[in-house]
Amino acid sequence: MDVQATDGDDLHTRTVVPTADVNSFPELLELIPDLEKYFFRSPLAEKARKDIIYGCPKFTRMNYQPPPLNDAAAASVKRTDATLFKVQKSLARLTRPLGHYVYEQIRQRRLVDLDNNEDIILVEKMRAMLAGLASAITQDRIDSMHKIMDLPGRPPQLVETSENTLVMDNQLDTLKS
Repeated sequence: MDVQATDGDDLHTRTVVPTADVNSFPELLELIPDLEKYFFRSPLAEKARKDIIYGCPKFTRMNYQPPPLNDAAAASVKRTDATLFKVQKSLARLTRPLGHYVYEQIRQRRLVDLDNNEDIILVEKMRAMLAGLASAITQDRIDSMHKIMDLPGRPPQLVETSENTLVMDNQLDTLKS
């Protein structure tokens, strides 16, 4: 969310910019009729899904395979993990049409300006958002395994945050015992 500095004398006050809502208008709905469908209850037909995904090539440097679960994980962990693994795999496959679009722009020798081409910027933002979601699911898989197997300590983090907690973990462990 964007934050703007205030023009007033109070340096400790900030104004948070609200988000904007766009009302669906006829031209928009004509171009994207699915906007009126309930997003979470609009499954794509299997054939249409396969046509979209497999109609685009895989890129050799892109790893489409989520990290596998350790063999030593308990059966209950494996059951929980299987669903998240499938979601991650689907997210990785969704990047194929995005990469293919950029590839076609380059192949057809269209001018591709990474900083100013709105199509390319949108594609990269979508790819980054899918990668962020897939990474969050990877962390959820780690956390889930850690919790279900009742492993000691804090689960390993994909990205260590610099967040300062109220009480340090070792102090909290001492207080709890």
